[in-house]
Amino acid sequence: MLKVKNLMEDSVSSMLDDVLKRYPRCCNCDQCKMDIMAIALNNLPPRYVSTDRGDVIARSGSMDFSVRAKVIEELAKAIAIVEEHPRHERS
Repeated sequence: MLKVKNLMEDSVSSMLDDVLKRYPRCCNCDQCKMDIMAIALNNLPPRYVSTDRGDVIARSGSMDFSVRAKVIEELAKAIAIVEEHPRHERS
């Protein structure tokens, strides 16, 4: 079975909670988190791998400071959007 993975999803997912802590006004329910991730991922370049070896090589590069900084930047932008326009009633 052919398996392709976007490593950027893992990066965004692993950093989301830490970045969200800086925005206490933003809801952190599952719906809002998924919306934040979707917005951020749509604005980040994908990093696809198709083999375990490619996964290891790409992950070593995913810790690059510039990649982490870009992920944080896009998460912050996405949080601002979701904070202003949540897809549910504000509590």
